[in-house]
Amino acid sequence: MKNKTPQIDCPIFLEEENKIRELTNGINKARRLEEKAKLALALLEEVDVLLNCQEFDDKRMDCINCRRVSELRKKTAELIIKAREALDKLT
Repeated sequence: MKNKTPQIDCPIFLEEENKIRELTNGINKARRLEEKAKLALALLEEVDVLLNCQEFDDKRMDCINCRRVSELRKKTAELIIKAREALDKLT
């Protein structure tokens, strides 16, 4: 299944989306958890740009949708990082 790019009309989102999509594809292709975690850390940095956006307007649906998508991506990245940390504790 091919992931669709969220339809959000915002130049900040669109700029970050390309970086986020590349990192996400890298995470999906990575075989080792260590590699996935490294990419997940970079993903967190890019997602934080959107979550800390100075242009956020809680009355604009594009902003609300951007925030929701970004929060989900952040949670996903954090789960990968936590899995790596748990593995490190076992070894």
